[in-house]
Amino acid sequence: ASSTTFSTAATLSVTAPAQGDTDSALSKSGSGLGYGYVGLAGAESLKALSGDNYTFEAWVHPTSVCTGANCTIAGREGDWLLSYNSGELTFITYNSNTWGSWQSTGTNIPLNQWSHVALTKNSTTWTMYVNGAKTFSTTLSYSPQASSSYYFYVGNRIGGSFSFQGSIDEVRLWRSDRGANIATDMNSTTTNASTLIAYCVS
Repeated sequence: ASSTTFSTAATLSVTAPAQGDTDSALSKSGSGLGYGYVGLAGAESLKALSGDNYTFEAWVHPTSVCTGANCTIAGREGDWLLSYNSGELTFITYNSNTWGSWQSTGTNIPLNQWSHVALTKNSTTWTMYVNGAKTFSTTLSYSPQASSSYYFYVGNRIGGSFSFQGSIDEVRLWRSDRGANIATDMNSTTTNASTLIAYCVS
């Protein structure tokens, strides 16, 4: 796995950790910049290449339902975005030089408590998991934009827009479909795995 650095334009506060974890979490309330982006030596490796299987996972603790707004949990411009809107998890993928449609997943997570969220890609199938259980799956066309200028953002989109209100911790990106392992991964802090490409904790 590659080592990561984390860049941000605002002060991060400390919030109660998830599931007995002893480190802090990325936390934000109010408007403006609040999180930042994952930077790698070779940041392009974070791109979910169209031919690859892929997994994003993190612990999230929303403090606002983000009514009428896609508050960003994580993602990359010209690639895919995972958001929280009116209490529901939703995501969008990029295909042939344009964004597709936001997916209405019917997957809600509660305010003011930690939930583990994962999104996997296997061929053309995208699947969502919450606390280790599959909650949504769909088939989507997908062709990400090839540009190393777009970093992988956590908690907001590029420029600080559409910020997630709450806390995010234990962000992991895998170059594989970890769906069968999510229930175990969510309570693990392993970094010794051949397909783990980024692991970001605050």
